[in-house]
Amino acid sequence: MRGGEYVEGLELLRASLGFKAADAIPAWLALTTTEAGGLALGAFAGRELIGFSYAVPALRPGGPHLFSCGLAVTPARRGQGVGRLLKLAQRDRARALGIDRIRWTADPLAAPALTLYLSGLGARLVGYRAGMFDAVRATSNDDVEIDWHVREPPDTRPIDAL
Repeated sequence: MRGGEYVEGLELLRASLGFKAADAIPAWLALTTTEAGGLALGAFAGRELIGFSYAVPALRPGGPHLFSCGLAVTPARRGQGVGRLLKLAQRDRARALGIDRIRWTADPLAAPALTLYLSGLGARLVGYRAGMFDAVRATSNDDVEIDWHVREPPDTRPIDAL
């Protein structure tokens, strides 16, 4: 990705997640972390950015992994498989880097996203975090923790067949 695409992708992510400007990921940080082993991916229709994902390298007991900071698809393209393709590309890139796991958090009430993550990708819900970001964001909400072991064989069925 190029510099302007980071800015555009991160704005899509901010808007999609309903973040205020103060909660948005700065483009300089995304560029820096991708150069240090993170991963920013864009989905394009021609020159139009229609989806974006961003993950940072992370360490926890159990070994290094990617922590996915967000997945966003433009409203006009939602439900068309763009998010799934971005997550599968993220998986493929993680594998190429020798990374076995991708983790992230999600809104427990976001049924379409959870359907993709749990049924469509085979990731697992591993935790519940009440008020996880309450101390640093103006909004109050809970999150669930998702863990995806990307070395497991992928589920190749179309999402609508699950």
